[in-house]
Amino acid sequence: MNKLIEALDKPLGRMATLAAGIGIVLIGLFMLWRNFHADSSWPDTVDFGLYVRAANAIAGGGDPYVRSLYPYDPYAYPPLVAEIAAALRAMFGERNLIFVWPALSLAAYFGAMALMLRGFGPVTPWRWVLVISGLVLIGRAVRNDLYNGQINFAIVLCLVAGLYFRNAKRPLLAALLWAVMINFKPFLGIIVALLLRRKEWKTAGATFAGSAALFALSFMPMLGTLMPSVEGWVGVSRYYANATFSSHPNHQSFYSLFSRLFTNVQSNPPWFVAPWLVPVLVGAIALVLLWFVLKAIPGDRFEPNTKEHRALPLLEAAIVLAAWMCISPTTEGDHLLLLAPGVVGAVYFANWRLRIGAASARLWLGAAIAWYLCVAIQLLPVRTFMMFVEQSTWAILHGPLVLISGYGGYCMLAAIILSSLALNADHKLYAASALSKSSE
Repeated sequence: MNKLIEALDKPLGRMATLAAGIGIVLIGLFMLWRNFHADSSWPDTVDFGLYVRAANAIAGGGDPYVRSLYPYDPYAYPPLVAEIAAALRAMFGERNLIFVWPALSLAAYFGAMALMLRGFGPVTPWRWVLVISGLVLIGRAVRNDLYNGQINFAIVLCLVAGLYFRNAKRPLLAALLWAVMINFKPFLGIIVALLLRRKEWKTAGATFAGSAALFALSFMPMLGTLMPSVEGWVGVSRYYANATFSSHPNHQSFYSLFSRLFTNVQSNPPWFVAPWLVPVLVGAIALVLLWFVLKAIPGDRFEPNTKEHRALPLLEAAIVLAAWMCISPTTEGDHLLLLAPGVVGAVYFANWRLRIGAASARLWLGAAIAWYLCVAIQLLPVRTFMMFVEQSTWAILHGPLVLISGYGGYCMLAAIILSSLALNADHKLYAASALSKSSE
């Protein structure tokens, strides 16, 4: 392996890696193009079609939350996403919007990948950024999100760009990016809890106030239907958080798993009907998560003084986000792609600890594997046995095998616990080292 790495770092090896990276990216783009080319009804039958319908409603001074506008599920987000689509439609025309939106989504994807791999810790050479980005692009869920016009990659870009500017001591710029991110998907407001834990009061306040102000302003174009629109958004949010929707087999939180196991749902026969068990078990999981999150993230102000400190925000943000996603009523499979910063951060730390033979190296290696497993199913190029949803009936595995449908929750819980244990092992090592130096 060392000889291979040395060979790839020579001029000929660098050229071969660059060529391979370009080739893999082109393969991923071709596979993505085939997704678009194969469906003549695009974008009417995908999420982007919902955004266009909502954008048209806003542009006409109407209410984007009227259920009759949508043939299937309604538009789910605060108005900002639809308003961005409406602005792009006004700039480029609706005919060109179907090209502009996927192009922007691709740019957000590559931007997020490049920033994670080059903006924190060691700087990954561009040729390897291309290789990694191309391999991830080939993943079925990644291409599916881009095909559907989903905003997950814009969210990851806002998240990691905010972390980058936080490292650079630009808190207001970080807060602005996070405010936009929260108005894409409000559950991402959990980032404020991380800032409060780290005693970054101004950044936390600016993020909260900015997101609240942006949320209020986003309803201003609907002044003529303000109250119905607000009530419509609340109603849609309840729809996507109710037990019927949350129990869909693609949802990966423990709340969803326990709902499938202990309530009457459409997807599968329950083990037995005991709805009271769901909040009890979710509460127990939440207490375990809270313990490990508080142990992982110290309650003092964050200062990015070293290369390791600059990479730590990737991991901390993923820990807090994964903790919420473990118990949230709405954690769809592709939401696990939002944990990509955790994979990168854990790999950085595992690499550093393995190089120096630290006692925490095995814990970090386990944490890196667990974070990778969170997203691994989403990165495979084909549908696997884990993606067992039968589309027409929601039928999934029965009996004990229903437990398989919670694989995302297990992986997130394991990643949080192993990362917490590894970070605590490092904290003790640093404390012992500081004590030894002071005694000398």
